[in-house]
Amino acid sequence: MFVTITKFFTMKTAFTIFIIMLSVNSLMGQTEEKSENQVKTFKNELGIDVTGTLKYFLSFNQGYPYEVTPTTYYLSYRRKFKPGNIRVAIGGNYQNTERAPVAPGVTSEYFYNNYAFQYRIGWEFTNTIGKRSQLYYGIDFRSSNSYVNSNSQNSAEGYTYGFEAKNQVYGLAPLLGYRIKLGSRISLTAETSLSFIWSKSNQKTYMTPTSSAFPAVPENVSPTLTSFYTSYSQPFSLVVTFDL
Repeated sequence: MFVTITKFFTMKTAFTIFIIMLSVNSLMGQTEEKSENQVKTFKNELGIDVTGTLKYFLSFNQGYPYEVTPTTYYLSYRRKFKPGNIRVAIGGNYQNTERAPVAPGVTSEYFYNNYAFQYRIGWEFTNTIGKRSQLYYGIDFRSSNSYVNSNSQNSAEGYTYGFEAKNQVYGLAPLLGYRIKLGSRISLTAETSLSFIWSKSNQKTYMTPTSSAFPAVPENVSPTLTSFYTSYSQPFSLVVTFDL
């Protein structure tokens, strides 16, 4: 049942984004176009992911208002040239939380630290298919780094149990995207890609004495884990771009 519900909302999200792109394209086709001598060429472009905002105000998932599409890249940038465009994007998060002692009389300090940073850089070509429509395609180099450290996952018999993990991910991703021009300087884009990914992960667990009455215990370091896999990114994110 959970799989069925997940598939339903995945298909619903994809269908909704398709309808938005189609509707915007239809509405823009009804507006008056500027003459060629009024059009100015802009070399720089800034993009902002607005998927979560649109889902909040338009209530795509009315049964689950808290469900949002994860945002990988919050900000994107393009530098336009005649042969094609350089594209760059970044995203990430940071959290540092101090926790209260897990039991009365415990003297150790507890924390939860977490951060992630991801970026991509690539090259794309464009193909105009209408007055306000454009296809673009290319390839990205993508990387992400994440870290989590919590020294109080649980406690038992005078110790708290902690966990630390570091992950590095690198990949190449051929991509295909669609752009709708909302105005002379504003566009709406959505894209899909297939990533070929190499990852490296280091993990360890450790025990922290709750007081000086308990001796220190050595850390348990797991072997480094490396893997290679592919990942398909569906066109579930909408990005508004501004020519500068």
